Amino acid sequence: MDFRDFEGKKKRELEEIERLRGEELEKLKKERKVLEQRQKNMQMVQTSNKKEREEIEFLKKELARVQEENRAKEAKAKAQIERMGK
Repeated sequence: MDFRDFEGKKKRELEEIERLRGEELEKLKKERKVLEQRQKNMQMVQTSNKKEREEIEFLKKELARVQEENRAKEAKAKAQIERMGK
């Protein structure tokens, strides 16, 4: 093997290494993008869950308030009916 053959082989191998390096960099970029998207989705889910829990808590309190108002109205109506009956 003479010097020119050696240089040609070296050049081809370096080109192959650069090609493989480029492919690996592209794979890493895609993986990073996927991971960032997953992280973003998880943050959205956590935020949504917190908002949903807050809304559920608010609605429970509102339901309790309405039920209490309803009980008071029923008691008042019952008292009026009893007074009318006498």
